Amino acid sequence: MAAGLPMVVTDAGGTAEAAIDGETALVVPARDSAAIAQAIVTLANDPALRQSFGAAATARARDTFSLEACTNAYAQLYEGLVSAEQQQ
Repeated sequence: MAAGLPMVVTDAGGTAEAAIDGETALVVPARDSAAIAQAIVTLANDPALRQSFGAAATARARDTFSLEACTNAYAQLYEGLVSAEQQQ
């Protein structure tokens, strides 16, 4: 995603949660070689779609998975836990 490339990912594991189907990637069923092949062909035949997915993937990587974004998310989590504990 950080490289700005469109992706074809399967719905196994956490990749489908990291990518957004139809925005940063085409998500296909795991172990479905026909769906994987069709997704690759779709991207190969559509330069605008590749560009759009790539740009969205870069933005998602920066906004969601960068060191700054992750540390901010952890800080918010811990602050919320402390606040909840203090309210009890």
